[in-house]
Amino acid sequence: MPLLAAFAGLACLAGGFATLSLFGYSLHVCWEHATAFCDVGDVAASLFKAVFIGLVVGGIGCRAGLETGGDSDAVGRSTTRAVVGSIVGLAAADGFFAVLYNVLGV
Repeated sequence: MPLLAAFAGLACLAGGFATLSLFGYSLHVCWEHATAFCDVGDVAASLFKAVFIGLVVGGIGCRAGLETGGDSDAVGRSTTRAVVGSIVGLAAADGFFAVLYNVLGV
């Protein structure tokens, strides 16, 4: 998850740079504004959040996999349970971090 979060952040920056260059802004100006509004603490907080969410999603998926029965119907039910549980776990963890980071002022 941290690698996925880092890749997504870089892809967002590249997309923003490409869009702003279409409007005539130079990459130097884009980079200056991006670094002015984002510091190392923001990157560290997002990577920590990605690690925690990866553990939550992986744990839910592993638990569902260990509880799977022997037939194909049980595999389907277990997969559905893992996906739904991961979505709920992701939303809960994201809400937790939103409140935590708001309280901490991050």
